[in-house]
Amino acid sequence: MPTVERPLAVNRNNGQDDKWPAATAANLTYCIDTTRFGTNANAVVAALDAAAATWEGTATVNFVDASAQNRSCTARNNNVVFNVRQVRGAGYLARAFSPGTTRRNRGPLIDRSSFSNIAPWTLTGILTHELGHAIGFRHAHTRPEAGTCFEDNAWRALTASDAASVMHSPQRNGT
Repeated sequence: MPTVERPLAVNRNNGQDDKWPAATAANLTYCIDTTRFGTNANAVVAALDAAAATWEGTATVNFVDASAQNRSCTARNNNVVFNVRQVRGAGYLARAFSPGTTRRNRGPLIDRSSFSNIAPWTLTGILTHELGHAIGFRHAHTRPEAGTCFEDNAWRALTASDAASVMHSPQRNGT
C-alpha cells in the first residue's frame, strides 16, 4: 500500500515544536473512564484502538491502553500520560490537548453526542483527529491556504496543505 502524505502542522509553544520527548512518545499511556461511558465504553475502546493504530502507522508514537488504570482514570492518575473522559452538553463532539498541556488538563473529552447519529463522521475518525492534537498536530485549516478559520501563528508547517487531512475540519473547507 503506498504511503499517502497528508498535510500536517505542528503546534509551537514558546517558539519550539510542542511535541513529546522520544521516550514519552514511545509510551503514550492512557486510561479510559469506562464507568462514565457506560454502554458506550466498548465503542470508545475500539475507536481509540483504531485511531491510535492510524498514528502508530504514520508517526513515531506508540499509544498504550493502560486498562488496569481505568478504575482510577482521573487527571490525578500519574500512572498514565492522559485520561479519556466523557462530557455532556459541551458543544463539540470531542476535544483534546497538545503535549505541552499540564497533566491536570490532559485528556481527550468525548461528548455524549458523539454516540448519536453523527454521519458522515465516525467516532474513530473524530478520535483520530483528537489523537493528532495529542501528539502535537494543529488544525490544517489554520493555514492561510485553507482560506478560513485562522487560529494563530503558533504552528510550523510539516507538509504541503491538503483539504483532505484528518487534521482539517470539514466545517472549515476541509473534505
